[in-house]
Amino acid sequence: MNASGRDVSYQEYIRIYESELRVLCGLAPLWPSLETGGDLFGLYTRGGRAVCLLATGPGINATHEPAHFSQDLEFCRRAQNVLGSQYGLEWIGTWHSHHGLGIHEPSDGDVQQVMAVSSKNNLNQWCEMILTFGHTGSGQFKSPPYWPIGDFNYNPVVVQVNPFVYMDPQNGEKVRSIVHVLPGVSPIRQSLLANSALTPLEIADHASCFPVENIRYKSFIPQPESDYVRNFPQLIATQIEELPEKVQELLSIFMEQRHVVVTLPLTEARAAEVSLCLSPPYCIETVRLLKEGSDPEDITKRLKTSGEEARLAQIYRVLTSAEASGTTSGTASEEAGGIVSRLRRKRRPSSSGGASLV
Repeated sequence: MNASGRDVSYQEYIRIYESELRVLCGLAPLWPSLETGGDLFGLYTRGGRAVCLLATGPGINATHEPAHFSQDLEFCRRAQNVLGSQYGLEWIGTWHSHHGLGIHEPSDGDVQQVMAVSSKNNLNQWCEMILTFGHTGSGQFKSPPYWPIGDFNYNPVVVQVNPFVYMDPQNGEKVRSIVHVLPGVSPIRQSLLANSALTPLEIADHASCFPVENIRYKSFIPQPESDYVRNFPQLIATQIEELPEKVQELLSIFMEQRHVVVTLPLTEARAAEVSLCLSPPYCIETVRLLKEGSDPEDITKRLKTSGEEARLAQIYRVLTSAEASGTTSGTASEEAGGIVSRLRRKRRPSSSGGASLV
């Protein structure tokens, strides 16, 4: 585990649509000896993976220098407002080019900027992509007439994408990541082109035709799915749906080789850790009561009955009834998120909703 509580063996990767990857790589060479950049908007999966649904470029008033890029803040705020209010997207990160500087990772200044922005907005996840240039690629790429630099053709360079995930951005803690490219055009881009909530220039749509063969990145390779992973959704999805809605929002799930562990919030200070076997007959094997500041208490035998196997909802009802009878004070599940977040075995994604620029 690292300082932020995340498993260091957990392979970080960023999902991004092919259209958005093309946009980044198509924009960077338009400033061949200056830094340029933009913003990444998307969502986080339940497993905490960032999914980039739209990449924007620099605003008209952005600053481009040989070793510095500063985004047009007015443009970025407008993009955040539109994408947040109309699509529910979050500001999940940024990208910028290091052109021919030979720097393939965030500079000290880049890290300091991430720390400042994440501290201001209380963010605990962040993505950053650094683009660098390789040898000249093949083909032609034409900048459209409405692009402020002008209308010209050039032989596009090979662009190397260097992604990073900040597990603890407020302290500058990051790891090099890989890229999982989703095929085709982002549905958000398609929608914006249809409704013009952001103009084609603002979403740099002309750059989405950059030749994909000129993009280099370390790609995500899906691993063969094991039997227990395939069985997992069918095994407990129905049981989870039987739980109260508020509990479903706060529970935590952790996958092991032969078990799945579900942590259920009970009160502000207690939670139940239920372990289910991932092979037939898929029964509940152990139930432990978790209390902050105390060792876990195995209460499996107390819950065993001679009848049919207990289900998650039954265990939750029994334990919350016991808590309400005097073991602890109150069972308001909306207050139980704190204990689960501190005791859970698997991290959940953090939201960057509401983030804004300085």
